[in-house]
Order: sequence, then C-alpha cells, then structure tokens
Amino acid sequence: MVAELIRNAKGSVEILDVSTILPKMKYAPGHQTWKVMVEQDGNKIFENWNQVPKDNEKLQKGLAKSMFPPSPEEAKKLGLERSMRLLSHHNNTGSFYCCLLRKKRALPKSFHLSVRLYLL
Repeated sequence: MVAELIRNAKGSVEILDVSTILPKMKYAPGHQTWKVMVEQDGNKIFENWNQVPKDNEKLQKGLAKSMFPPSPEEAKKLGLERSMRLLSHHNNTGSFYCCLLRKKRALPKSFHLSVRLYLL
C-alpha cells in the first residue's frame, strides 16, 4: 500500500528515516519484497502479478497489481526499508506498520489512492 502511494505520488512524497528521532524504539525495517497468499481452493502463494493465472477470473478481479512488491530497484528507490514494523514482542505493545511521509511538492493531478477490500 505504501509502495503504491509513493508510486502514484510521482516523487511528491518520501519516507523519512526516523530511527534517530526514536532511538529507543525497537523495530524491524519495512519489507522490500513480499508474497501474496490467497486462500482459495487451498492456499496459493504468488510472488508477482505475472504468476496470477490469466484464466482465473476470480483471482484477476480479486487481486490488484499494486498488492505485489515492486522490483528490487524500485523498492530501493522508494525507500521502503525506512518504514517501520513495530512488533508486539519488541516493545510490549501491539504490532503496527508505520512510516513518516514528507511531502516534497504538490501531488500530481493524476494522484489517486483507492483502497479495495479483497475478498477471495
């Protein structure tokens, strides 16, 4: 979701590194890659959009290309590692995913971020 937001912002926002602002906070860096799992007729795991069967209409409609990780080059460019995964056992709290975004300039007119509920 964060990768898609930054991608759609076309350079208007960036993820800031807050590790020096919160030096005592224990966290894991944001993932740069991940897999998408679907529980449909048994578990299916996809590493990228190209692996989703073109002839499976339910998967094609239920999944979105934006759910999949960017290429390693794009992930580095987006700075996904600067986001934080706060895990419950690290700080005796709930688990959270967070990042601090800085707006560098006005968002492009084409900017959009739609959130769908994926029910498969």
